[in-house]
Amino acid sequence: MAKAVLRRDPVGDEWLDIEGASRYTKLSRHTVYDAVRTGGLRHVRVGGRLRLRFKRAWLDQWLEQFAIQNDVHPS
Repeated sequence: MAKAVLRRDPVGDEWLDIEGASRYTKLSRHTVYDAVRTGGLRHVRVGGRLRLRFKRAWLDQWLEQFAIQNDVHPS
């Protein structure tokens, strides 16, 4: 009988790779790479140019800068 293989959910991990960051933010990998390239997204490089890691808090902070403040007051 085959044993079930348990896989960790990358979104549940403290450190996310590019795929996990893409899933967490619901944005393409290309968009996440662009944010890294332009310096807008905090990250660490591990052992190579494209081996990036992100904390969920850093991704949240980066996304928050795009939040639109709704200052419309009802009449």
